[in-house]
Amino acid sequence: MDILKIPFVEKVGIEQDEKGLKLIFRSDNLNHIATVHASAQFTLAETASGEALQRLFPDLVGKVIPVLRDSQIKFKKPTTDTIYAIATVSDE
Repeated sequence: MDILKIPFVEKVGIEQDEKGLKLIFRSDNLNHIATVHASAQFTLAETASGEALQRLFPDLVGKVIPVLRDSQIKFKKPTTDTIYAIATVSDE
């Protein structure tokens, strides 16, 4: 599955480049204080986790459907620029 073709991911405008998945700072992703909306940032993080699962377990793509069960998010400061998400998994 091409994660960038998921309708909501397309609506938010997540793209991929050589650095990873990115959310471009644009007016339709802003909140009431002109910073990137928290839900757009969360969508970027969730999409990156799905992309990482596909990369780590390519033999399961199309055979299982990953579903987010739990999540915690902590925002450090308002976002006023393009942001990236890069999911990693430790060897442990």
